[in-house]
Amino acid sequence: MILTVGWGLPEILLGAVTPAGTAWLVGVGVAATAASVVAMFSAALAGGRVARPAAAVLMPLIAAATVLVATRWGDVSDLGGSVLLAGVALVAAALSLWRLRAQTVTRALFDGGTAVVAVLAVTVFAPTVGAAMPWLIVAAAVLLCAVDAGGLFVSQGQRRHLVWLALAAAVVALWLGLDDAGVATVEAFTLPVAAALLAMAAAEERARRRVSGRSVSVPALISFTGTLVALLPTALAGADDTARFASVGVASIVLLVAGSWVRPARTPDVLPVVVATAGGVGVLTALLVRLARIIEVGQSGGALTDLAVLVVSAGIALAAGGIARRPVAWSDTAAHAAAVVAVVTFVAGEAVVIAADGGPVWRAVVAILVLGAFGALVAWRQFSGDVVAETAVGGAAVLGLIGVAIGIRPVEWMSLAVAAAVLALAAAWRTRMPIAPVLVGVGAAVALVPSAMLVTDAPTRAGVVMAVAALAMIVVLWTRSSPFVLPVVGVASLAVLIAGGIRITVDLHRPVFDVWLLAVTVPFAIAAVLSARRSPHNGGWMPPAAAVVTLAVVSIGTAVRLPVTGGETLRAAATIVMVLAIGVLWRWAGATTVVWSSVGGAALVGVSALLLGGVEPVEVATVPLGAALVAHGVRALRRHADLGSWPALGIGLGLLLVPSLMFDFVADNVLWRIIALGVVALGVLLAGVWFRLQAPVLIGGVVLIVHAVAQLWPWIAALYESVSGLWWLWLGIAGVLLIVVAATYERRIREVKAVALAIRGLR
Repeated sequence: MILTVGWGLPEILLGAVTPAGTAWLVGVGVAATAASVVAMFSAALAGGRVARPAAAVLMPLIAAATVLVATRWGDVSDLGGSVLLAGVALVAAALSLWRLRAQTVTRALFDGGTAVVAVLAVTVFAPTVGAAMPWLIVAAAVLLCAVDAGGLFVSQGQRRHLVWLALAAAVVALWLGLDDAGVATVEAFTLPVAAALLAMAAAEERARRRVSGRSVSVPALISFTGTLVALLPTALAGADDTARFASVGVASIVLLVAGSWVRPARTPDVLPVVVATAGGVGVLTALLVRLARIIEVGQSGGALTDLAVLVVSAGIALAAGGIARRPVAWSDTAAHAAAVVAVVTFVAGEAVVIAADGGPVWRAVVAILVLGAFGALVAWRQFSGDVVAETAVGGAAVLGLIGVAIGIRPVEWMSLAVAAAVLALAAAWRTRMPIAPVLVGVGAAVALVPSAMLVTDAPTRAGVVMAVAALAMIVVLWTRSSPFVLPVVGVASLAVLIAGGIRITVDLHRPVFDVWLLAVTVPFAIAAVLSARRSPHNGGWMPPAAAVVTLAVVSIGTAVRLPVTGGETLRAAATIVMVLAIGVLWRWAGATTVVWSSVGGAALVGVSALLLGGVEPVEVATVPLGAALVAHGVRALRRHADLGSWPALGIGLGLLLVPSLMFDFVADNVLWRIIALGVVALGVLLAGVWFRLQAPVLIGGVVLIVHAVAQLWPWIAALYESVSGLWWLWLGIAGVLLIVVAATYERRIREVKAVALAIRGLR
């Protein structure tokens, strides 16, 4: 060794190589190598503390130096020299495994020298062309070094981990060889590596079964990595290559489904599941790359993309079913997650292709219906809890919004499809309260409200929406569908009010106004009656609510129209009478609320008619209002014995008589008003006397007296003027009256007190 290093190395480095010197150095190197072998393996030197370790370290180095000297002498190429050095490392590793497997320290020293030789072979002396061969030989050498007395994968020592270094060297050799050959196909670089990883995973699993205490996480992780190495690069490279996209997709789905459903004997569930997970990652990556390309170019590629999205989503959903059948604690959670991923994948894929192509309508509708059907099926079978079904219906709503946003018209294509999805889920959960009624309400709102808001220029749409809403309202009340009355009636009412309100506003000055007014009020009137007679479970609030809405629509609509058209006395009178009649005749729950709502509505119409609509006479508004209040007061007097006539009848009688009485003090009063006021006032007075009611007696009497004086006053004034010169006549009449009063004063006082007591005693 001293001669080799001291004499031969300077010549090698300086280039002064002579055949004789080289031959001498080779011979010395061979002798030194043989001496090192003898020192290591001789039984006589087995206990040596210096010679044996030194020989273990130096033997690979001496052999490598000898080979270097020989290659310089024989003018061997760079590739040949690197291969020979790697071969030295391989022979040394084989010799170490053969003779030193049980000698830990000596083998470690020997492998240290071998490692130096291997590193030199692929670094300092690496060839510029054909470097794959030395790397491959070095990989074989490292693999031999990884084996110890217990074997390779079943070994308990740390040496077995050198197999990863051997794999890395083999991968470098593979990639260098492919690069030298000009191969550009990505699968040539990845599939052999993946195969090696999967083979190692199988070996690790076999060792785990033989060695107690080994964790399944190691073969699981290796299997996951190997599957990803096989799939991901191809998936990333398949954006524009349909064949590659299809192949990696099919392979990934096969692994996904098989790993989820197949349960090999003596194999933990986690192993096939991680392979399935890797397959899912691969197919999702391929799909995402494809979708990103679609977004970039703005075209989906037709129905094949829809098929790919559907197949990928169905594969993941099928895998979720297989995972759920595994008898492990984490199977339900994993199955839930997989099912949600399937739904999200379908929604994302269809959203991209719908947005890229601007539809078409059939694609969006079918996608929404598929999501709705899947959500309903999952809910019906009670698989994966509520989150999957809710995610599916939520995805349907997202696709519907996207369809509307990109311009799919009419909007009913989207709204009705989404409503069908929501209602399908409600049908699957029909026994679950209160979620089922809420879903029914949401579905009805999605189906009706968007269309109701778009009726400004579409009277046909308005008619259809209002008819459907009214029919839904009537059917649910007629069939007494208790849990669904509130959501259906509420949403249908909202749709009728929105659509009808818009059309009433648009056609305010046209004859068709009455059609829209009836189209709004008739459904509410029917709903009020049906809810009162056939749905007693509603707590008594729905009948008066429907009645109040009916009154409000009629009153507000008419009050708004009267100032626009002007002079519609008949309309104003008919509306006021009808509104008040409904209030007075109402006999179900909430009678007081309905009555006062009708009074308020009639007052609104009356004010609008008199002040803004040019309607006359004033009795058109005041007489019906007063009569309705009197009728309500009479009914209240019958029901409540302790109720006085003033709170019951005072306001009504005032409205009935006082406004007409005011015309007695104007110049253009008409005969019919004079006669009617006198007759009505007299009738009120007589009725008050007959039924012993104080308010009619006083109000009727005062009005009758004032009215009589007002009407007779012109005659009194004329009489006074005719006898104005006979002043003494008036003086005589006054004297006679004073004498008469004085003579009967006490009796008159008693009569006045009796009348006052009688009036005070009235109710």
